Amino acid sequence: MSKPAAKKLSELGLAAAALDAELARFEGLAQTALQTPLNSEKNIERAARATMDAAACQNRVAERVQSLVAAVAGARDRQQATAERVLARAQEIQRRGEEVTALMKRFALLGVEAHDLVGLIQKVHEPGAAKEDVLALIADIEAKMSTVVSNSEEVAKAALSIEMSDIARQADSIRQQLHSAKNRLKLLGKSL
Repeated sequence: MSKPAAKKLSELGLAAAALDAELARFEGLAQTALQTPLNSEKNIERAARATMDAAACQNRVAERVQSLVAAVAGARDRQQATAERVLARAQEIQRRGEEVTALMKRFALLGVEAHDLVGLIQKVHEPGAAKEDVLALIADIEAKMSTVVSNSEEVAKAALSIEMSDIARQADSIRQQLHSAKNRLKLLGKSL
């Protein structure tokens, strides 16, 4: 076997190749011992030498089998260790998925709350409303905005705690927009 080909084989592949080569030698020697006619002194010596060489080769085959069994055990251990790491990762992925799903539900609720606020803000600008009603509506909207601002801060903190910076940025963006809208609403209330 050439060196570049040997480098590409794993320990398991090398052990199997060594066993295969030793088995081929053993079978060749055994065939010579079994098929050499015992009809001359030279052939008897040849058959005897092949028999002794086959016996020695059989010991090397046993060693190669042990090496292959050890390589198989090593491969099994590596596979099992890798499978355990993959299982642990799958559990981590599931846990993280559950965390993100819960966080996304909270984030979606922020969107619903913000949408509801937009509807209330539109009522402020409806013509014909009494000044007292508009001021009461503004006070109600400001209180609700404070709650949504607080909720968006909590979502942003929760997102950062599980290292989901993109959700944290989006929640903080909602917080900033609502805070700005709340300030504009206060100015509107003061002007009335």
